[in-house]
Amino acid sequence: MKKENLWLLINTGIMLVIGILLIIVANTVIPKEPKDRLFNQVVNLENQKTIEGVPAGNSYATIDYKADAVTRSGEVLGTVYNVKIKNGYKLSSDDANGMIELLIGIDQEDLVYVEIVILNQSNWTVKGIQKYIVEYYDGVLLEQIEKFPSYDAADLEAGATAVDSTGAIKNLIIRTLKVHFNIQDDPYTDYFGEGYSLEDDSTFIPADKVVYKQNVKDSAGNPTGTIYELKGTGEYLGYDGISSGSITMYVLFDENEEIIAILMPDSLYGHTAGFKARNDAYLSEFIGLTISEIQAVIDDNADLETGATGSKALIDSLLSALSEVN
Repeated sequence: MKKENLWLLINTGIMLVIGILLIIVANTVIPKEPKDRLFNQVVNLENQKTIEGVPAGNSYATIDYKADAVTRSGEVLGTVYNVKIKNGYKLSSDDANGMIELLIGIDQEDLVYVEIVILNQSNWTVKGIQKYIVEYYDGVLLEQIEKFPSYDAADLEAGATAVDSTGAIKNLIIRTLKVHFNIQDDPYTDYFGEGYSLEDDSTFIPADKVVYKQNVKDSAGNPTGTIYELKGTGEYLGYDGISSGSITMYVLFDENEEIIAILMPDSLYGHTAGFKARNDAYLSEFIGLTISEIQAVIDDNADLETGATGSKALIDSLLSALSEVN
């Protein structure tokens, strides 16, 4: 073999070895998948544990599972949660439903990172959703996330069109973090303070859609408000056509008999989840009212479009029933 050919063969072999090494490095060191981009390292998701799983149906927001993010050297970088949202904002008419799948990473310092796995939403919302996640959810704390807007208010064109999707994303991220940190929510504390107590009102007679009334006392035992539970069932336009579902609300009054909050828990909202944020905004119109003033506001908003006609009609019927309670 000529000397020139020998060197050519050697150089080719060296280049081949270098190429193989580069491929190995690219596959084992450079973060390429969503799970790797969370902590900017290639990781394996180990010790997977189901949290809520994936429910049946065409509308849900669920925490599917959690796992440890483990490097090739065995170091645990943090915990990763897989979360999914199924709704009607589909990318193509050929799709049965829209789907959002995210990975939420929480590192050892409790900083939160979010990466998109699947983003099948209406094409005019995709840009806004991507921008919202990239700009807001990159190494932040739960306390910061709770103050984030439900969409990118700085970019109304991209953000506002995606508000239902980004609002659902924010709510699911917060719910996931509260599961992770074992935070037990008591929404009444924000309105009645620590140490409040509840007692059923024995004089109250349940009525149609008004299930019960509770009296609230503060930590010193002084009357400080009342709570009514409202519940009803009605039709709504779901992603598969007309469906029927129930909605439960809690109307909180202060000691002056004025509404201080109307709580409509996600877990008790049996209508299309994608439009719930709009109905929550509608309920803010009733803050500060007394029972006798409720119906007038309902009548004034009779033509209000929330994007969920059936759900709003049911909410109005619940509040109307409350307005008739003596």
